[in-house]
Amino acid sequence: MKIAVFAIVALAGSVASAKVLDTSTSALSAGFGERAQGAWTTSFENFTPGVLDNQNGWPTSGVNLPWASVVTTNPQDGVQSVRIQQDTTVPAGSQRLGFSPSVPTPANTADTTSWWFYVDQSDVGGADYDFIGQAPTQSLLTWRINLSFQGNIRILDDEGEGLLFVDSLAAFPVGSWFQLAVATDPTANAGAGAIQYYLNGNLFYTSQTGTVAATSVEQFLFRSDNFQNAGGFAQLDNISGTIIPTPGAVALLGLGGLVASRRRRA
Repeated sequence: MKIAVFAIVALAGSVASAKVLDTSTSALSAGFGERAQGAWTTSFENFTPGVLDNQNGWPTSGVNLPWASVVTTNPQDGVQSVRIQQDTTVPAGSQRLGFSPSVPTPANTADTTSWWFYVDQSDVGGADYDFIGQAPTQSLLTWRINLSFQGNIRILDDEGEGLLFVDSLAAFPVGSWFQLAVATDPTANAGAGAIQYYLNGNLFYTSQTGTVAATSVEQFLFRSDNFQNAGGFAQLDNISGTIIPTPGAVALLGLGGLVASRRRRA
């Protein structure tokens, strides 16, 4: 199944009465000095338990709403993570977005981004969750992953019919933490670019089109379509990104080692 999506980032916050699968996200820029030096990690350990919005440069949709909160329950590592649940102040289908800080990054910069995620059994068949790497300075997204409420992982790609969500045929675990990672090398394949997607260190999808739109990753986003079941939730932890300034980066990444990497800096 394929669903059309936008490649250019747009203003967030649309509300719909049905499940929304084709909305894009806004580009924010708050500055992220560590990424400018080549690597960054967010484990939420130095955040204050409670509403995530605007903590350490992480804005979220809504105004001081607890749909995305720093919690001490069930972290992947350490003692804290971010819990995502339904925002009952808006209808189901209203996209809820969380943005990492952003820093301008040169075009054609290879990058590896990884994060840990947990979907509780209570939310099976509930919300969709998306993860997006984008470059606000280019006004384009770099890659996008959709965890469908049906249990499969879909990837934004172009198989010759334009940018669509393509079913990767991979399923994500429920009731346990799992790691997703995306490796991009915009200079690979004679400049056509390459994007590889990993689940728990195992390659499960390679972009058919190569570069989707932007040619660097400046910001990480997470998105919920607010269709959580009653009491349903998911959690996010240990996000990391590494700029790889060498040619052929995707082939040299050795992403199996990502599973063991657990740094604890906010």
